[in-house]
Amino acid sequence: MNKRQNNSVNKHLYKQSSQLWFTLTLLLATLCSFTVNAKHFITDDGASISYEVSGKGSPIVLLHSGMMSREDMREQITHFSKRYQVIALDSRAQGRSSNTNTPISYQRMAADVIGLLDSLKIEQAHIIGQSDGGITALYLARYYPNYVNKLITLGAVYHYNAYPKQQLSFLANFTFDATNQQHTDPAQFPGMMIDSYKMSYSSVDGFGARLAPMLAMWTTSPTFTTSDLAKITQPALVINGDRYDVPLKHVLAFYHGLPNAQLFIMPNGDHFLHRSDPQLLHTIIERFLAK
Repeated sequence: MNKRQNNSVNKHLYKQSSQLWFTLTLLLATLCSFTVNAKHFITDDGASISYEVSGKGSPIVLLHSGMMSREDMREQITHFSKRYQVIALDSRAQGRSSNTNTPISYQRMAADVIGLLDSLKIEQAHIIGQSDGGITALYLARYYPNYVNKLITLGAVYHYNAYPKQQLSFLANFTFDATNQQHTDPAQFPGMMIDSYKMSYSSVDGFGARLAPMLAMWTTSPTFTTSDLAKITQPALVINGDRYDVPLKHVLAFYHGLPNAQLFIMPNGDHFLHRSDPQLLHTIIERFLAK
């Protein structure tokens, strides 16, 4: 087997194991839901944001990736709640949280986080965001700096042009078809997101309508410049995998653009490193938070 074939097989096996991990985590969370302090916060435009608070100590906000839910970061919730107060939410129009007529955007999701922190009377918190959650975290640091203690992004971009034009074109023109087996395959895009969607809906009938505005957001934002990054002065940790993740050229520009940043490239890491090697990830994050 040549190197290219081997990489293809490894990627396929990872997708399968990753989906199994998420399904088992979701099942465990459901079975143990009576132990979770799950609540809902109503935003200023009427969205119901599902969240939970666990642990004691300095506050940490955990923000999940696009079209997923906080269950995708269950290992991080469990780990960090041993030393910190963890606030984990399902972003609007995702997981258990509802939507409104307000167009989905990273600015709007950042405002939701601020509203939640205000309701909990939390003046400042560390923000940890994976993928889409990392972009929302970046908006928080840029536009609500007083609320952000330290910023940690995992597999996030500061500009959507980090992605290849072919990938952006695919997403911009994608239409979900519930009868297409490839579209509903839990090991592929967008089927991997359906379990999170079904936390609020019994069928996939409306999944395409929920996905469409997310696709529009992903292919047109964020649009931060290096000048914007220079204004983010909080201590920051940029984390990325060395393969199957955000292109390293963009990651390095991201890191160099932040005036008070550290960089960690996960060896043999991919876009889902919070699942593939949570122990190492937790160690790196704890070291950053402790200093």
